[in-house]
Amino acid sequence: MFVAACVRKPEDALRVMKKALESKNATERTEGIQRFYALWRNRFHVWLKMEEGAQASFKVPPPGIDFTLPSPAIGQSQLPVVDPPWMPHLKTKIEELSLKEEEHATSQTIMTMTRTRRKQKQEMVKRAVRDAEERQCEQRQLFKLRGSAIVQQAAYEPALFHHQQEQGEESETTHHTARHPLPVAQPLFPSPLLAVIPMIIEMLDDPQVDKNGVSVGDVSRKIIWTCIVEDPSLFFRHFLEKLTNRERQEYLMSLLRKLILRFNPLPSQAAYSLLNYLLTMCALQFGFVMHYVRAQCEGADKALGMALSLTWILAPNVHGLYFKDLKQTLKKEQCDQALMITANVPSAKKIIVHGPDSGMGGIPSQFPVHEDTQFQQILSDSLEFFNIDENDVNSYFLTDTKTGLIHLPSCYVRDFYFFHRSFYPQLTLVKLDQEEAHLRMRQTAFAQRFIEVGKVLLTHNILKYSPQHVIAQRIFFLHDELTHLPSFPRKSLETCFGMYHGEMGEQLKAMEAVHKFTWAKLMSDMFEKMENAFMFADLHLFINVVNGIMIMHCEDLLILRRCAATYIAMSIHFNSLFASQGFFLIMPTLLRCYSQRQTNRVFCSVVEFLCRQFYTLHRKPFLLQMCGSIANIIDNNNNDFEINPMRVKAKYWFALLKNMENMSDDYDQFDILGLVPYDKPLKALDLCYRDDPNTFCLLTDAIASCICVCAFAPESKRSHHMLLVMAALQPHLIRRIEEETALQNNSHAAVKHEVSQWTTLCVEMKALINSCDVLVRGPQRAFDLVNTVSERGKSFVADSPQFFDPPTTNEDENSRPYHVKEKKSVAVGWEAAEIEETHKENYRRPRDTLLCLAAQFIEMATPRLKELAKLSSSNEHTKIPEVMDHKCHVKLSEIALALLKIASYDLTTMSCPGLQKYFTTIMPVTDWSIESNRSALGIILKRLDKTIAKIAKKQSIRRRVNWAALASWIRGICDTLSVFPYMAHLNPLKVSTTQLCLRIIAGDPFHEEGTITTHSTTVLHPAPPPQVFCNAVLRMTTILMQALGQASFSLEMVSGAEGLGAAADRIEAVLCHLLIPLFLRTSTNPKEASVIQGKDLSFCLSLMQNAISPPIGKHSTAPISSSTNLATTFIRGGQHSMSIKREHRNSENLSGRQGSVSVTDRGHSATVSTLRIVRDSVSQCIYLALKVMMLCFGKLLTPMWPRVARLVRDLISKKQGGQSAVQFIDFVLHAELPIALLILPVIQNRVKQKASCEQDALWQAEIIERIESKHHFTLPLGALLNKCQVELAQLKDDLACRPLDLPRSYTPTATDPHSDSSVTSTAQRKDRRASTRKHPPIKEGEGTILEDIEDESGDSSQQPTTSARVTKSPSVPLNKVGSSPRTRSISGFGMWRSVRRKSRHISTESESDGDRSVELADIHRREEAGMIQRTPVRRSTEALVLPLHETLDANRQRFVSFSTPKKRNGKNDDDVFQITEQHQLV
Repeated sequence: MFVAACVRKPEDALRVMKKALESKNATERTEGIQRFYALWRNRFHVWLKMEEGAQASFKVPPPGIDFTLPSPAIGQSQLPVVDPPWMPHLKTKIEELSLKEEEHATSQTIMTMTRTRRKQKQEMVKRAVRDAEERQCEQRQLFKLRGSAIVQQAAYEPALFHHQQEQGEESETTHHTARHPLPVAQPLFPSPLLAVIPMIIEMLDDPQVDKNGVSVGDVSRKIIWTCIVEDPSLFFRHFLEKLTNRERQEYLMSLLRKLILRFNPLPSQAAYSLLNYLLTMCALQFGFVMHYVRAQCEGADKALGMALSLTWILAPNVHGLYFKDLKQTLKKEQCDQALMITANVPSAKKIIVHGPDSGMGGIPSQFPVHEDTQFQQILSDSLEFFNIDENDVNSYFLTDTKTGLIHLPSCYVRDFYFFHRSFYPQLTLVKLDQEEAHLRMRQTAFAQRFIEVGKVLLTHNILKYSPQHVIAQRIFFLHDELTHLPSFPRKSLETCFGMYHGEMGEQLKAMEAVHKFTWAKLMSDMFEKMENAFMFADLHLFINVVNGIMIMHCEDLLILRRCAATYIAMSIHFNSLFASQGFFLIMPTLLRCYSQRQTNRVFCSVVEFLCRQFYTLHRKPFLLQMCGSIANIIDNNNNDFEINPMRVKAKYWFALLKNMENMSDDYDQFDILGLVPYDKPLKALDLCYRDDPNTFCLLTDAIASCICVCAFAPESKRSHHMLLVMAALQPHLIRRIEEETALQNNSHAAVKHEVSQWTTLCVEMKALINSCDVLVRGPQRAFDLVNTVSERGKSFVADSPQFFDPPTTNEDENSRPYHVKEKKSVAVGWEAAEIEETHKENYRRPRDTLLCLAAQFIEMATPRLKELAKLSSSNEHTKIPEVMDHKCHVKLSEIALALLKIASYDLTTMSCPGLQKYFTTIMPVTDWSIESNRSALGIILKRLDKTIAKIAKKQSIRRRVNWAALASWIRGICDTLSVFPYMAHLNPLKVSTTQLCLRIIAGDPFHEEGTITTHSTTVLHPAPPPQVFCNAVLRMTTILMQALGQASFSLEMVSGAEGLGAAADRIEAVLCHLLIPLFLRTSTNPKEASVIQGKDLSFCLSLMQNAISPPIGKHSTAPISSSTNLATTFIRGGQHSMSIKREHRNSENLSGRQGSVSVTDRGHSATVSTLRIVRDSVSQCIYLALKVMMLCFGKLLTPMWPRVARLVRDLISKKQGGQSAVQFIDFVLHAELPIALLILPVIQNRVKQKASCEQDALWQAEIIERIESKHHFTLPLGALLNKCQVELAQLKDDLACRPLDLPRSYTPTATDPHSDSSVTSTAQRKDRRASTRKHPPIKEGEGTILEDIEDESGDSSQQPTTSARVTKSPSVPLNKVGSSPRTRSISGFGMWRSVRRKSRHISTESESDGDRSVELADIHRREEAGMIQRTPVRRSTEALVLPLHETLDANRQRFVSFSTPKKRNGKNDDDVFQITEQHQLV
């Protein structure tokens, strides 16, 4: 009656029930619970007690559940009761046993005479019956009968139904029940009665007892257990109805969690209902999730997280829960991505973004979505599309239009929005406060991580509690699904970096740790249950999950312990994989973390413990794999402040190996082995190591194993790794050996022990070098090395492989290191270049590394063994080992030779440090006095000579060459020469190598036969080698000069054409690149001071004297009458002067010609004379060379002071040198050298002459004042030498940029004597620069008269109008002219113009000082029509014009005068120009 009344009056009925349950009296609460159970027990009798047809008139409202059920159902409700006592007992049929007999028939091969076949069959039947009973007994013991509704099960009467017992095994997709479902009466239990169930669940913790001494909690527990066993769907209906109520959602979830955790294990039918809501609470889990997935709303992510937090707890209690069933059912319901980590759902293709003005009718934007599209990219594009102000960019965020969920910029779009046909997800660009937005993002991230944790734990529990016979299938399913999942392993390692601060920051950080820990547990269980013969191709994906977790949370002890145990379990389970290559997957991560966290002693001790266990299990394979994994990431930089997170410092790895020597220390501080499901203590897995002692020695195990690998395959990649490892370990090992001896105060036992270790180390190094015979071979691979750039596009100097050209065949055997006769490669472009570079790299790396290793060993071992020899001198029985024998040195020289063969073709090989270390370290210590070693020395020097020759002769190589590497080679040769001076007599070194290097530093172009000879357009070569190379070459030159003497290798030979080639013709290059640096070097190196002798200084003075004052030749032509032959006369004179040029080859580019021509009424006469024109750069170099010679060789120059004085006098008379002349005068005044007594009178005589202008007068006065001053301060010799070095560097830089001043010819063309002169005088004058630009310079070899270079200055008032002599004024700076402009007289047609040739591109000092010199236009141009009439013009800013006859009127006759230089009698210190003839121009 109460149940029927509850349907009509639910409030009143509920009030009555709550009154008892809310009573303060424990007895009343207990009675209220029992009354609820009475109603529950009679729920089937309500309809039976009502009148017939009551169901038609008495309407009961249906349950108010807002969501539907998944179809088909997931899992199995309840397993059938094993051998139920209420069922009739059935005997085993004999037919079944006969089938088993046939199965065992094959095994019955022998039958004795005492046992008949019948007896045998009887025994077999008895045995089968006994086995069946034992199996059934075991199943009865395991079956939980309390979890079954016994009353309902026992009410089954077999006689009323047709009983069919079905046999068969459980399938993965279909599960057969043992009998038909029981027919039960229809219950009536309205929902209002179920509203008190939450109160009953809360009473589980009620400790009060009633009057009978029974606690309230115990009563409620028994009644709840009975209800969830009999009808769990009815019991949980109230939860299903109210679960979508957002206000009570969290409260109801907490009650369910409390119920599940209290009843552990939960009855299978209750867990089944909670998962499916098929019978009772099916809406809670998957149906509830389906509801929120389909109807996205605010708070959906929080509800999903809470649902998943219950789902994974229920999973162990549900039978028949298969991944494949889950996938099919959830995919059908389109919610698999919300519950399964293996869900692979295609991403949405487009996404719509609404702008801030969407509420006002703004137009949204549409963006494409790819697999790797992040919300950050969508946000950036949206900000740009909607024209958001830059100041407000950080205040805009993307939110989901439907749920209002704010998206993290780092998240991927494909993880949130999935493909639906004709439906695109929509986002809104919202402006929010940054603090509020960041808080919401942290909340969103927390909820998402909570959901991910639930999904991972659900998968883990399904796998963990799977029956043994289906584990392999489930592992295969997970492996297959995860390997095909685009987001794996990304989602397992996603972390919200930068969001762990502020509100919710600590909670989010803790949730991240839980998320990573759950993934580590899942991977650990997967590895444990995988088959050992599993497909290893994809195993790295799963191992990378553990590696990533280790990198991020290695300082979390729980995660560290789990990951460490997983590593050990993997190495045992996948024995065959880890014996060959498995450790390559984990050791780089462990070693990087170990190197970066040296301050965390807990983590370091765990890694050291792991390595000891790995070595115990796998021994040498682990050691070699660890070496191979660290080879490419090892960092030899020991500075703790320079950290590369991707590399491992060698000193920390050495410390790890030294710690591995303590193999006896097996203390497991954190019980890591407790998580490893294998027998302890761990033992070697390979039978080969079972009987070996569990010990490890760095010297005899690690180093020896590396050498063994190198000896097996010296050219392999693994061999190169081992060499890198030994190179990294060797310095730390040697220092540790030395430190251990020092800690024992160099005791006798410690020294003896160290000597024994050194003996072992030396033997190992010798074995390593002697076993690498393969590395001695020259290049015989299939990669092509070319001789010239034209043979193969740009070859190794190409900027880009797009310029690649297939290689061509070179028939010259000497020009190629070897011939490649293999078939031509079909690959072109990038592919061929990459293949070729790979072959070169494989050839180069092992040889380079071996040379570095040997050099490093020699550098460290040689001094230490000498110290040990002193320490052990008292012990006669201690023998100091030899570092390397001569066989090793020969082998190393052959390996270096193999690299030298391709050095000129491959710039990387040229720069490799191993080749440099061979020359600088190994070659000087090799005993070349042994006869067997000398042939190797000769071969190396010949190959070095060929290599340098190729570098010198090919500009393409020369532009890209590593000069520092070449300098190292030459320094090594110099060190070897210092030890073995007789090497200087070897022909390649004496003749070719040194001369090639000298020509390189002097700027010799090295033109090959058949090429066009082109000279440098600047005074010095614009791109000289760096100073480090020049110093090395000069050092080798001085050593050879000392060793060979003046007869074979003198300075004259070195600086001549034989030594410098074409560069010897340019005096500036000889002085700046060779002589001056050589002088400075000998002055600072006392050992090399004896190189320069008086003969060499005399040669240098002669060289400089000839450069400024060569012998003079003269040739005159007879008078001629025809003016048309005037140019021809000049040409003849020029042709005659060319014969003089050939006699003075060293002055070929420096000579000029000066001539004088007189034009008279009676005809023309010409006098052509040769006069040396000295470039200003020559004077500057000679000034600097004189200063250096005076400072460095004062004693040697004593008998040559007159020659020096004459040279200085000639230089000053040339009036050139610019600032160098002034610096030289200052140097003479302050150096206090004996030569000053000879030079100062010349300077005084020069400056006391009559000044030609005001500026010249001021300059002369300054010089006189300096000379007469008594306060001269003297600088020390070192300061003066340093000053000269600075001047030399500045001069080199200046001359390398200064264009070469080649003199240009000028052939005057006489005008028609019968033409009107006024036409000529009034002809339009064009600009000087424009005029000269039209005339190219005269090519070498043409017969021309070269013009004199002179500056004319002085006021017109000082020159008589009819003067027959014109005084030549000096050039700047000795006689600088004023800047006052001068006007040219209209009537002065016949005038002088002095020409100084200048660069039109670079402004010189004389230009800036207002030099007024003028250049005569080159008017020597032959044309068939006749001579071109040209009037010379001038620039007022450049020319100093000497106007003749300024006061004459316009009708005055005009004269053209030509002069030649003449010397005054008895006065050689001044040059004048004598007008020889003067004729009227008609």
